[in-house]
Amino acid sequence: MKETEIPSMRELMGKWEQKPVDALGPLDNDLEEFYGSFPLTDGHSAELKITKPKGPPPQVSGFPLIVLFHGGAFSVGSGNMVARPARDFAKQFQAVVVAATYRLLPEYKFPTQMEDGWDALYGVQLDRGFILGGFSSGATVAAVLLQQARDQGLSPSLTGGFISIPMLLVDEIVPECYRGEWKSREENTQDPAVTKDSLQETMDSWIPDIRSPLFSPFNAPNPHKGLPPTYVQVGGLDPLRDDGLIYEKALRENGVLTRLDIYSELTHAAWTIFANESSPKDLGTNTMKAMEWLLGKT
Repeated sequence: MKETEIPSMRELMGKWEQKPVDALGPLDNDLEEFYGSFPLTDGHSAELKITKPKGPPPQVSGFPLIVLFHGGAFSVGSGNMVARPARDFAKQFQAVVVAATYRLLPEYKFPTQMEDGWDALYGVQLDRGFILGGFSSGATVAAVLLQQARDQGLSPSLTGGFISIPMLLVDEIVPECYRGEWKSREENTQDPAVTKDSLQETMDSWIPDIRSPLFSPFNAPNPHKGLPPTYVQVGGLDPLRDDGLIYEKALRENGVLTRLDIYSELTHAAWTIFANESSPKDLGTNTMKAMEWLLGKT
């Protein structure tokens, strides 16, 4: 979206978010939700929305930790956007789910979003079951940080990655070996919200260094090796489809354990508060199976 449209879209998105959150119904009696914040290295702070089982963690195993970043083209959105998977993961897997935010465009340019995400990881480390994930632009943040966590020696180490409908490539950085497979920008024009033009508008506002490792894990000095098991989800009709497909293939070819779900009739959508009766019937089920796999519970 154009920079001039962002303030009104942000206000509208805030209203849109609340209705599907309300539609999820009351919070399960076994869960609790609350807000917190974490300090950023430059003196700012960012908001966290935490969903967890009530009571103390089990003395032996503890609660696994899942950190999720929301989508919104780096311009709009909040932790509420991942309330559906946050509640589902917390309930089924007895996990603490942290919906972490990042500062938004146009006020904050690249690489602020990645730096905020990195600060969030340092604020919520855990020794057991440490999953990092996100949806859409949040998946972009998560994929970059999975690579950074390996390269920077984050400790405790991440144990899994959850990457849903990410944007990871632009024409200039597509590896030559995958160039023939990067076609979805041209093939998929059905989604009115995510188009070549809207993606370019995001880039124009973001002003990223497209060759930086903070833009894409493909730019890392030694990409894709030594990462934890990673789940990738793509929509067959999404203009960003091939970003996810190529990412999963690159991970797999470099020895990373992967799991992939492709929904042939889905555009740029996932198991968030905006999933509805028209979503693929197995979208929620497969999302839960993927997290079960990442947590080693299968």
